[in-house]
Amino acid sequence: MKLARCFLLIWILIWLFLFCRQYLLNPSFLSRYYHLALADAEGRREISYGAEFYRYLKFCEKSLPSRSRFQLIGPEDWSLDRVRAHYYLYPLRLSDDPDFLLVYKTPRFRPNATVLYASLDKDSFILKVKRD
Repeated sequence: MKLARCFLLIWILIWLFLFCRQYLLNPSFLSRYYHLALADAEGRREISYGAEFYRYLKFCEKSLPSRSRFQLIGPEDWSLDRVRAHYYLYPLRLSDDPDFLLVYKTPRFRPNATVLYASLDKDSFILKVKRD
């Protein structure tokens, strides 16, 4: 019984140390979560997605026709940004045979058989795939 109490006490102390360490190493951590708790749904998405990426996703949502298929260029495969884009842009569908290429932070990406559909800035834009 004494050994179990000692083990529990050590476990609690380690847990408290690891919990408090993140606040000591990064003081802005606490203020970020404070702002996150006070923000509305739109503000929470902007904080968690990143302001630039969220602005791009809103631009894509507004610019693309409903039920279109897209492919995302820029964020790495299996990255959190790619998953967030897929989630945010639903019911638009991620596809290997897209109608549109959503290009994020890749300024020199210009494949053949595409035309500029909409542009947020010089690094982030939407290309429409030409069909023969």
